[in-house]
Amino acid sequence: MHLPSYALFALGICSQVSVTLAGRGHKAGNGPPSVCNNEPNGLGGDSISAPVASKSFHRRRALRAPASGPPHPDWKRSLVERAGVISYDESCNAALPAGSKYGSGFSTKKDVVAKAYADAVELANQASVILETSSAFTNYFGTEPEHISHFRRMMTEIADNVPFFHVEFECSGSGGGCADKDAKNSVAVTDGTVGDNKVINLCSLFFTSAQTKFFLYDDTKGADPEVPFRGKTKSGWCNPSKKSNFFATAGHTILHELTHLDALGQASGLVAPAEGEEDAGRHGTGDYQDGCQLKGAREWKVKWEADKDEPSPDYNAESYAG
Repeated sequence: MHLPSYALFALGICSQVSVTLAGRGHKAGNGPPSVCNNEPNGLGGDSISAPVASKSFHRRRALRAPASGPPHPDWKRSLVERAGVISYDESCNAALPAGSKYGSGFSTKKDVVAKAYADAVELANQASVILETSSAFTNYFGTEPEHISHFRRMMTEIADNVPFFHVEFECSGSGGGCADKDAKNSVAVTDGTVGDNKVINLCSLFFTSAQTKFFLYDDTKGADPEVPFRGKTKSGWCNPSKKSNFFATAGHTILHELTHLDALGQASGLVAPAEGEEDAGRHGTGDYQDGCQLKGAREWKVKWEADKDEPSPDYNAESYAG
């Protein structure tokens, strides 16, 4: 038996049950997102054939030269220059849409996003110490020392409380390209351009999707809690018959989006495309995998091992969220 990384990230709550947990769906390149999800979308329980948790961050980049040595010497400039920490646009103060099913204690979009961000930090904290020999790691990144280094640094920087960059969450549902045709099935759109002060736009589906309606396990909520939590039971996190989207959480989506940020990519030692190349100067991850979610991230690792001209897994956002 082997557990995928989501199972380990979820605080080891199901030590005796093999489960497969969901990532995000995305079609690499500039075409429309692939169909990755036919689970209920939270808007009444009907199934839809749409990638409700697709990440719309469409960009590919040329093969990068291997990173060597420490990150750029000014990657942690003074905290005066790097505003730091997290903020929320006024749109996040709005009430949750009617289709949301987060239960009591969550009345505004900010309530949900703040909890999802806290979960993303906890996921990164747990991942930062994962064994590099664990299949939960090697299934997505292989055994390349550089991949190990980039992964550890990315997770450590996300979990760290040193504010060397600033990101604002925007919750209108239509900001940052969420309303664009190519992003109509996306839950989030992240600004991955060069710089330290960036925005993660949360699309309308973030607050209604089946893949973002749950949070991480919380043992203070009792044995069989209601949405947005799941219990340590066979009908909850430890259900051996469930896989894929059933186990997705809002925190995994935020973790995926954070890896797109230029500041975090630079801090992790990721190498930006050279001047004259597509996305020159950007250090954040892209969405390169061809397949959907968790399976797609694993397949991308295998594809890269067969063709090193493709971007390696440490430059693929879903590999980190996997």
